[in-house]
Amino acid sequence: MKLIYCSLFLLSIFSAHGMFEGIYMDNANLKKGKCAQVSFKRTSLVNVNFSEADLRATDFEDANLTNANFFRAEINILPLVGQDGKVFPRTNFRNACIKNIKTDGLSLEVIAFIKSQARE
Repeated sequence: MKLIYCSLFLLSIFSAHGMFEGIYMDNANLKKGKCAQVSFKRTSLVNVNFSEADLRATDFEDANLTNANFFRAEINILPLVGQDGKVFPRTNFRNACIKNIKTDGLSLEVIAFIKSQARE
């Protein structure tokens, strides 16, 4: 399945399901998007604009994030505990392709990029 165009409206419709796994979302504009707890596992997110987006507990495992923009995006580096006691995992970049990602305004110094690499 190839998703040619994605807007915040489309994301708001489908994010209730919490999964965008294994699809193409290249060039999507998700600026200020509410993407918390969404799974982008194995998803192509080349040139996606995540600037100022809420990416807490978002799963980017095995995603292609080449040239993605994370300017001032909100991520969590530690698990979060909700008021109801539910625990949410940290933002996951395991095995993600992070070549040329833009991170202005985002602190990446304590995020675990386990096996992530700037690969071709």
